[in-house]
Amino acid sequence: IFATLAAAYIGESMEVHH
Repeated sequence: IFATLAAAYIGESMEVHH
């Protein structure tokens, strides 16, 4: 369950950083 949240958080963070 946490994996999905972490993946979404990482994906968003990476997109913003990019």
